[in-house]
Amino acid sequence: ARHVKDKENPLTTLRLPTDNMRLLEAPGLHRAVPRLRQVFVDVGATDKISLLLDVVVGGGGSGSAAYKKDGKTNPLTMVFCNTVASCRAAEHALKEAGVRSLCYHGDLNSVERGDNLALFRASGEGIAQET
Repeated sequence: ARHVKDKENPLTTLRLPTDNMRLLEAPGLHRAVPRLRQVFVDVGATDKISLLLDVVVGGGGSGSAAYKKDGKTNPLTMVFCNTVASCRAAEHALKEAGVRSLCYHGDLNSVERGDNLALFRASGEGIAQET
């Protein structure tokens, strides 16, 4: 699979070339809310937890949640994880660094997920890590 970029709307078409299938194209695969700022960081084989802490706690530049020791953050930062274990590891590392965060993953029951989502939304700030 590969994304086909166009000048006006990058990453909007996915092509899946195979021998026994037709070429599939789907416009609009990646659309963001106009006020949403998305930053994607390719971390490769680096220590992801250390990099997460550098970005969140250390100010990390334009991709940062800009967490400050006085407890103020830019509103609502989300960290997406591939597994429940990595989600828990991120939550633990952030808490150890003094950063308030919430988990949202499939191992939580629906009440816990709902409560965490409500807390995240109501706070107007903070970090959520999710699967």
